[in-house]
Amino acid sequence: MMFLCTLLVGAAALTLMNAVFQTSREIAKIQGKSEESYPCGQWVVAAGMLCMGISLLLKDYAPESVCEMIAGFALGLELVGALTLAFRKFS
Repeated sequence: MMFLCTLLVGAAALTLMNAVFQTSREIAKIQGKSEESYPCGQWVVAAGMLCMGISLLLKDYAPESVCEMIAGFALGLELVGALTLAFRKFS
């Protein structure tokens, strides 16, 4: 059951990230910027979300300390990606 829930949350996250990517591309086109103005931050956030899903999936099978390390790494990735996007938007 946990695996199925993780797959559903992952599919929802990927769908939302795809919508964000497409919206960012359209905004960049309208502003006359290149389409790849902000790809790095978006991919880092997506990787963080994937790692968080993996840590949740491993919760019942791996030691708690391993799951917490993966979750901490995922949170760090998400934070770095969000900050990268924020700084590039305002610069």
